[in-house]
Amino acid sequence: MLTSRYLFGHVENVIAAVMDLRPNRTTDDQRALAAGLSAELTALRTTAANLNISEWWLAIAEGLERLANTGDSMRFIRWAPIRTNMFYGTTFATIALWWQLRRSPAWQSTWAPLLRHRYALGHPPPFPLMPSTNAKAIENAFHLFSFEATTGLDFHDADCVIEFGGGFGSMCRMIHERGFRGTYIIFDLPHSLALQRFYLGLHGIGTDSGVHLCSDLDQLTALLDAGNFTNVSAISTWAMSEMPISLRDRIQAIMTRDCCHKLLLGYQARFEGVDNLAFFAAFAEQTRAAITWSDVPMRPVSGTPRDDDNFYLFGVRAPPLP
Repeated sequence: MLTSRYLFGHVENVIAAVMDLRPNRTTDDQRALAAGLSAELTALRTTAANLNISEWWLAIAEGLERLANTGDSMRFIRWAPIRTNMFYGTTFATIALWWQLRRSPAWQSTWAPLLRHRYALGHPPPFPLMPSTNAKAIENAFHLFSFEATTGLDFHDADCVIEFGGGFGSMCRMIHERGFRGTYIIFDLPHSLALQRFYLGLHGIGTDSGVHLCSDLDQLTALLDAGNFTNVSAISTWAMSEMPISLRDRIQAIMTRDCCHKLLLGYQARFEGVDNLAFFAAFAEQTRAAITWSDVPMRPVSGTPRDDDNFYLFGVRAPPLP
């Protein structure tokens, strides 16, 4: 039985095949970044067993290393481990998100320019209704759109952004496209950080742009302390809701610092037996005195939420009393 994901994927591949006919010259800098990705993923092979990660993620890491050594890194977004776990392609849900953005009064001034992936580096499969963008860019833009529509605040209006679980770096790229020029910290597994270093490097975004990639929360905390930031935005779209509870508790301690003014969290109702509805409700209740929370379903939920129902939890820290 053909699924909508399969059919949309076929359309994406046809459009991509046509777009790939255009000449695409790889620069020396891009080749150097690709070599760096291959070397970094190969070096991680010896330490992966000590990272306390699942067999599922180990298999992904092995696939990434193999493809970085044998495949075309300039088309890494089309690699199977990426398409299966980080870039799901067009679905009816993606079309619905794009349509909501399309109907926004700020479509022409904000969202349409932001969605246009000017360089298509990494060769993401194009979105059929707007080939200048892709499904991941639409999802990222919708996260920001939903936060701003709910709270009335610009998420990127901060001196520091912390992202817990950064995928291959697409949200970081978009927030910089939005005009952010502060410090951007991503906390993730080392293999994901290697992808982010490569992808963001292709876009000219790196340490010189204030981007720090770390897989150690102590390192993240040290960066936060050293920066003396007063207006931090923190984001985690689904990554936090898939982490062990012990790690979530440490991240919550960072998110509840006085300097963290805006929180954008996305989560699914359940993950591997964990009741995320209860977990995030408890987090909101514990911090309600200092943070104003909005719990927003990503789609109408009737009755008991299913495991695959998704929600936003937006938080805004109340200003201190005079």
